[in-house]
Amino acid sequence: MNRESLLKLRRRLDLAIDSGTPEAYRGLAGGLAEMLEQVKLLQPDDAASGDLGRGLDALEAAWIKGSAPPAALPGNPECQTRLAKLLSGMLAVQSFAIAMSKGDLSPSLRAKGLMAGGLKALQANLRHLTWQTQMIARGDLDQRVDFMGDFSGSFNFMVSSLKAARDQLIEANQDLEAFSYSVSHDLRAPLRAIEGFAQILMEDHARQLDPEALRLLGVITANVRRMAVLINDLLAFARSGRQEVTKSGIDMSGLVQGISRQLGDYAPDRSFHVTIRELPPARGDLTLISQVWFNMLSNAVKFTGPKETCVIEVGGWSEDRENIYYVKDNGVGFDMEYAHRLFGVFQRLHAPFKFEGTGLGLAIVQKIIHRHGGRVWAEGKVDEGATFYFTLPEGS
Repeated sequence: MNRESLLKLRRRLDLAIDSGTPEAYRGLAGGLAEMLEQVKLLQPDDAASGDLGRGLDALEAAWIKGSAPPAALPGNPECQTRLAKLLSGMLAVQSFAIAMSKGDLSPSLRAKGLMAGGLKALQANLRHLTWQTQMIARGDLDQRVDFMGDFSGSFNFMVSSLKAARDQLIEANQDLEAFSYSVSHDLRAPLRAIEGFAQILMEDHARQLDPEALRLLGVITANVRRMAVLINDLLAFARSGRQEVTKSGIDMSGLVQGISRQLGDYAPDRSFHVTIRELPPARGDLTLISQVWFNMLSNAVKFTGPKETCVIEVGGWSEDRENIYYVKDNGVGFDMEYAHRLFGVFQRLHAPFKFEGTGLGLAIVQKIIHRHGGRVWAEGKVDEGATFYFTLPEGS
């Protein structure tokens, strides 16, 4: 191994580090192969052979084990400096790749070379892809990827499928809401006629009817009125999905205090104890959020019916960029096994003869809150009361 071949190899190494091109790396590989051929001709105890062996050991330890360079590197000071720089770059590339494999796209990489450049390009693509998935999660289904090969086609097909499914779901919901509104509205007139004729028979022809006939007319009138309540709830449910959401600032504490004063009208013979704790203000549609609070509070009143005193607690707090509100009562509670049914349409956990209602009140709550970008859930225990929660995004 002569001085000329060493200088030639050094130039190739400099070119490979500075440019990072495939051609430069192939030239470096060829030069190393020539050098290793020459090294084989040296004796084992030759100083150059020892330096090369210790240098290869350091490279292998850094690449395979991630070990830091040893304190004493082989060769003269210039070779030691260059080898230390090479080892440092290898370890930086390793750490960068490991961080990306764990999902951390924040580190920066200053090392040069083909591999470092490829990793930095991959990091930039993954950052952009992360931003795009966040936009999709917020409802923007117009995102497309065109920089990751075959993955781009699969990603874009997935987004297109989601968009088509969303559009179909929106159309189906609109059709269902329009149907519910139309049917509910059209049913009111015949129901009023049935109730009116039944009242005429009971008031004007009572003497001509036997007790059983009067009882049956009473059953007809009661069921017609129950049907009227159901229709009103259906209309409210349809409106909750059709009504435009007009958002403004809402004083939740003042709103709940006003609604709670109406509880006495809802159940005049009941004794109430309502505690309203501090509630974070919100931003939403005042009419719709008022409906949410009324439904939740009247639900608490209804299911505390068997209790001598209705005890209700209303509270809330802010957490993780959302406001959380709750209504807690001392009512009959429920089995958590069936909690998933509470917010379903026409879903009831108790027999109709025990508690009046149509099973739509909490479904309306869920629909309104979902339209505001929030969540609903409930916790309870049989005979020990229940707590119903809903959230609204801060500044929604």
